[in-house]
Order: sequence, then structure tokens, then C-alpha cells
Amino acid sequence: MKKAVALLDVDHTLLFDIDDEINENLTRALLDNGIDRVYLFTDMTLNANVIEERNRLVKGLEEMGFAVQGVITPNDLVWGVVTTVDAVETHRMCVLDNVYKGKFHGPDFETFLQNNHDSFPSIYRAATTYNPSVCVFGEAFNEASLENYRDQSLSDATKIKSIFAKVLADHLSQLLGYKHVKGLLFDAFIRQMPAWVSSVLVFDDNQNVIADIENFLPVKAATSKINVMIADTLEEAIIPHTTMVPVTSKDTPLRHYNSIISAHLQQLS
Repeated sequence: MKKAVALLDVDHTLLFDIDDEINENLTRALLDNGIDRVYLFTDMTLNANVIEERNRLVKGLEEMGFAVQGVITPNDLVWGVVTTVDAVETHRMCVLDNVYKGKFHGPDFETFLQNNHDSFPSIYRAATTYNPSVCVFGEAFNEASLENYRDQSLSDATKIKSIFAKVLADHLSQLLGYKHVKGLLFDAFIRQMPAWVSSVLVFDDNQNVIADIENFLPVKAATSKINVMIADTLEEAIIPHTTMVPVTSKDTPLRHYNSIISAHLQQLS
């Protein structure tokens, strides 16, 4: 049976820095309207503290009755492409040896990658190719979470891989015309989403994310500046019905969320 799914930002959407208290009105409105399948849709790099916070949040949501499908992060866009060895080598060249001192985006960064691609081939490949078929939602978080649980810490190598995976995801997003990395993450999601998804609600407080989703345009291979590994551009008919729900305050009333979610579901009937 197909169901609506919610993509939930974390900071200033689900959590507002008040003793990890979950946004009650937002979550109650989802459950009141029968939407219990959710993903965390969060812009972050991986470290022990944030992994443990997100796991507490997942546990809290599951105790409320949600089925959390995964923790989607920008790392997922390139996690299966970038090797830890290449990430560590890039870190050495950029941070320790100061071979490159510029910003991690734009023409100078592209020139650095091109001139040194033999030193970190997977980094160069990830920076020059968008391939949503290799994006496994929640893969990066799951791997790091298991490592953190097993070793009671996260290795420097994994943290470095996460940092450069985020750099590359931001780089790809900028090249492909999005204001925020979640615009590209959303493109990947709708290309690879589970078959049971009937429609999508996105909850976020970031104005650039809101703009990208409200005015969403899928990646088009013919107009891209990089190698895009997609079979074809998305047709409008197969882009799921999507509602962007801006979150402005923890005190937004329940009726506000109920009204938006109800209208979303009515359009499907």
C-alpha cells in the first residue's frame, strides 16, 4: 500500500535546543493524519556527538509511533564513491601540507582537483559526476553509527571522509544550480525512493531549502556542467506530489500543520 512520507529536518525543525524536546505539534499533526513513515533529512557531517543525538531522536520518534526509515545526509550523495584513503590524502594535501589553500568550491577548487586527480581518484570522480543510483539513503549515518557503537568512538579517518563527502555534495549542488545541498538530495531521493511512497512532505526552516523544494527543478543531463549518470530527465508525471512545509517556530500551532497536511492528502484523493 502506497503511503505519504515526511522528510524531516532536525535543527530548528524537530529540535529547538531545549533539552532535546521534540516538536510536539509537528509530530502530532503527522500522526493525526496517518503519516508515520519518516526520514530524518539533515544537513550534517558525522561525529560521535551528533550521531548519538540523532540516534536519541530516532528512538524518541519510534516511541511516539513513527517508523523511521533512515537518516539521510549530504554524505549519502557520494559516500559509496569516495574512499577513506583518498579522503585522508586530500585532507593531508589541503590541511596539513597546504598544497591547496582556497575555498572548497568554484574554479580554483576544480583546478586543484583536476591537477591532482591521480592522488585521489575517487575524490575527483565524485566531484565531477552525479550518479543518484549509487546514493543509498542513510548509508553514511548507518556505517558511522555502527563504528561509533562498536569502538565507542569515531575514527579520525571516518570523520575526515565525512567532511570531504559533505564538501563534494555541496560542490555538486552548486554546479547543478541548487541553493542548498538538500535540493540535490531531494533530486536523488525522488529518483531512488521506495516503491511505497505516494507523496512527499518536506519540513525545514532553511530559506534556501524551502526555495529549492517549492521551485524544484530536477537535474537535466543535457544542461549540466558535469557528468550526470541518469537514464533520462525526470518527467513531471513521475515527480511525486510534494508539499514544502516551512517551519518557523516551535510554537507553531497544531492546527497550522494539520491544515497543510490535510490539504496535501486531499489532493491525492
